[in-house]
Amino acid sequence: MNLDVQTTLAWLAATTVLLPLASFGLVATLEVLGRTPDDRQLARLAKLTFSLTTVAGLAAAVVFAVEGFAPVHHVFGHWFGIGDPDADHYGFDLGVLVDATSLVYLVLTAVLSGTVGAFSLRYPEGERGAGRFFQLLMLFASGLSLLVVAESLDLLFVGWEIVGITSALLIAFYRERSGPVRHGLLAFAIYRVCDAALLAALVVLHHLAGSGALPDAFAATASAAGATTLGLLLLFASLGKSAQFPFSGWLPRAMEGPTPSSAIFYGALSVHAGAYLLLRTAPLWESSTIVRAVVIGVGAMSALSGTLVGRAQTDAKSSLAYASVTQVGLIFVEIGLGWHTLALVHVVG
Repeated sequence: MNLDVQTTLAWLAATTVLLPLASFGLVATLEVLGRTPDDRQLARLAKLTFSLTTVAGLAAAVVFAVEGFAPVHHVFGHWFGIGDPDADHYGFDLGVLVDATSLVYLVLTAVLSGTVGAFSLRYPEGERGAGRFFQLLMLFASGLSLLVVAESLDLLFVGWEIVGITSALLIAFYRERSGPVRHGLLAFAIYRVCDAALLAALVVLHHLAGSGALPDAFAATASAAGATTLGLLLLFASLGKSAQFPFSGWLPRAMEGPTPSSAIFYGALSVHAGAYLLLRTAPLWESSTIVRAVVIGVGAMSALSGTLVGRAQTDAKSSLAYASVTQVGLIFVEIGLGWHTLALVHVVG
């Protein structure tokens, strides 16, 4: 793959992050200036944003396939650095890593974000907070795309946090009622606890590999103890976002949010972020038998508990939520067994 094609593919991937972020920034700026768009204008902006994002994601997939599925690692620039570049040095790079794993999930994110955007065009019309809903929707899509294409664990952490914050705010969208607010705080608290593990994993990765960049980390050879420590931290981080045992309880309560966000994000996108984290970082921990056994055990326990509890539910939303817990648990089992392609197909399915 020549340099021009690599750059084109990298920019197409970056576009899926930048377009929703730019739309969010535009609406937020207009609100600050006292020129809040009406519901119809917001719906048109959301439709345009998600349509272009979907086109960019599909175009990236086509270019990737035509060029023989060769992975692309592209750094656009450096945000900041600390220390002597010739010695111990920390640098925060802004770059993307596009390979089969990230591109499959990127296309899924773009298509489903476009679907929920189209479905939402009239859903909140006339309700208080319609502007807030579309802003959160666009910021969520931007954060999830960033999580997927980030070339470093540092940048992935930024997308991870954006997804967590917007998810909690969408759960608590109807803030006039105590139930949604309480459940949004519950999800946010679980996210905070599990996100601390991801932050710790980032520190451990820098210690082991000397870099947070995933291509560099994949090439480094970690000790068995280092791989086990890193893997267990990444697993714990993934449990909260993917509502796996023992953190499954927040997912049914997340259905208090607007129907488009609860049906699509918690059933198809956000809840799979933990599984994606494990797939993305698998080369870092899959040499540890302990981590693989724990991933399989947690996934199996989550699938079993999700099935049993789901059968006792009396409403459709809760049943769907526990069905999601079950399916993601099975995906965890597949990842632990090393069946990464099957796990990726399962995510798409």
